[in-house]
Amino acid sequence: MKKILIITCLIFGFSSTVFANEKTGADKWKDTYFEKHPEADTNKDGELSWPEYKTHKNAAKKPAPANDKAEKNDGEKWKDTYFQKHPEADTNKDGKLSWPEFNQHKKKNQTNNI
Repeated sequence: MKKILIITCLIFGFSSTVFANEKTGADKWKDTYFEKHPEADTNKDGELSWPEYKTHKNAAKKPAPANDKAEKNDGEKWKDTYFQKHPEADTNKDGKLSWPEFNQHKKKNQTNNI
């Protein structure tokens, strides 16, 4: 009986060390992500930590900064239309109608129309 108990303990002990080295599903997924995106390893230690993974993944989700040629909002379009009709509203003659110039010209026209 002692032999069976010793053999059983050895088998369970050996099998537990084999399974202890197995990676969990999350670690396997993280390793796969690291293979596709090695630049995510910011400290260059050869392993992808969860904070590094999260930082890289969130950075990929952020939209690119808007450039100057991005579509104008409705207010800007309306102001540009007003400037085409009233080029004299550009008081500093820089070729652009600023919001203060627009407001000043609009107030001036309202007082003249009274």
